[in-house]
Amino acid sequence: MEIILNGVATQVSQRSSIEDLLAEIGVPSERIAIELNQEVIPKSEYSSRQLHAADRIEIIQAVGGG
Repeated sequence: MEIILNGVATQVSQRSSIEDLLAEIGVPSERIAIELNQEVIPKSEYSSRQLHAADRIEIIQAVGGG
């Protein structure tokens, strides 16, 4: 199934959740925010929110510094 991940067409497993996607691409769920089709998704929904073909996902990572 193809989704748009941070602006790039990306193939992912069928019937993937946001949590599955993060594991598949090797991104830990700490210090990130997920936007799915222009809606910010709470971390509590990562395992239950299923992805569909052509979904647009943005992963925003918090970076500390000073």
